[in-house]
Amino acid sequence: MVSILKSLKKKKTKSIAVQEKLFLDEDAYATQASPFLKWAGGKKQLIKILLGLVPNKYNRYFEPFLGGGAMYFALHPKNAYLSDINPELINTYVAVRDEYEKLCADLKKHKGDEDYYYKIREADRFPGFNRWKPISKASRFIYLNHTCYNGIYRVNSMGQFNVPYGHYKMCKWLETEKLKECSNALKKAKLVCESYEIILDKVREDDFVFIDPPYAPIKSRSRSLVVNPNIWGEEEHIQLRDFCIELYKRGVKWLQTNSASPLIFELYKDFKILKVEANKTLNFKTNQKKSITELVIMNYKI
Repeated sequence: MVSILKSLKKKKTKSIAVQEKLFLDEDAYATQASPFLKWAGGKKQLIKILLGLVPNKYNRYFEPFLGGGAMYFALHPKNAYLSDINPELINTYVAVRDEYEKLCADLKKHKGDEDYYYKIREADRFPGFNRWKPISKASRFIYLNHTCYNGIYRVNSMGQFNVPYGHYKMCKWLETEKLKECSNALKKAKLVCESYEIILDKVREDDFVFIDPPYAPIKSRSRSLVVNPNIWGEEEHIQLRDFCIELYKRGVKWLQTNSASPLIFELYKDFKILKVEANKTLNFKTNQKKSITELVIMNYKI
């Protein structure tokens, strides 16, 4: 591995503070669309930094951990392959892209009421939920996302959504103009529900992959503060590192975000690593936030 990545090896990790010359004017990637979902761990606050690190030239764009899609909507590439392992999330994106008007009509049925929220939230506890139409499931997903606490997606061991009511005053799920913009932005994107490894069968030289996986836990941070239901351990991150090396061998450019954990520093020590600062919610029950160091890793020169 060392011989393969020798040209990328760095003597020390650079802070993003010394990389300002790399940032692009935000208008360079101006697009009307912005994420229609709230998403814990989303990249909206880092988007200007990330856009400044995108390769100047690439063929197709791949994003195998789609989540809230902040990077895709900001970059708005002409040829995109978007995927995620969450079937409800992908179903929602497909509905926004292909059934915008029907989806908006269904969204208008929902109410900003706590009792109503729990009734809709608990729909997946009953067998009849499997017979819901894709549009109804997408409408439920968007409604719960904008009325649950902090836009967190979390399920129990049975795969049932279990985030409490957020007590918001605004009916954010009814932002139909934003949905329309996102629908237009998604028209040329391929949307697939699959694990990230599958794109190895599809990528070619000079494609670009943006990777935003479940972050590696930091030892000093309590597990109770980690809100991602798909917590990855060392084994999963080693597999992802090997996946990134395979992309590199195939001439594919990739950009990854992750936690500033000792594990990630070690796994990607032969790649380019930049430190960035992001504000994160510290506690599920409060709105307390703290600036936390994260990493941006890439396999190409900037």
